[in-house]
Amino acid sequence: MIFSTAAVLLAAWGLAVGAMAADKGDVAIRVEGLRNDQGHVLVTLSRQVPGEIVKGVNLEEIVYAEAKESLKGDISFIAQEIPDGTFYLYLFHDENGNKVLDYDGRIPAEGFACYPGKQGIPEVRIAGGNVEANVVMVYMNDLIKK
Repeated sequence: MIFSTAAVLLAAWGLAVGAMAADKGDVAIRVEGLRNDQGHVLVTLSRQVPGEIVKGVNLEEIVYAEAKESLKGDISFIAQEIPDGTFYLYLFHDENGNKVLDYDGRIPAEGFACYPGKQGIPEVRIAGGNVEANVVMVYMNDLIKK
């Protein structure tokens, strides 16, 4: 049986498209410990590593960003169709709605969280499947006041 070049290329293309579809997954993000229902919770999933983000956010590296109205207690997000790779999950509770993580001196005045990975690096690894990321919001100024 002889296959034409076009038939072989079409079959290979079909396999590649199928493989590309399998190279994405959803990230279910659950945020616990919100202290109030003020403002919004902002979530970003990015390729930019934590050390680089201090120098400035590279918008081209962001693969998912969403804001939801805050609920006291817990809130959930679903980042859909995220390509395979290593990403970093950053969140903060923007209680006053100014879209900036506010500071009280050198200490964050609003809640923040990162997804814990190995050695404290907030990695989310996606490899052809779905991932769950559970994080707890931290309010540094509340911890210091205790």
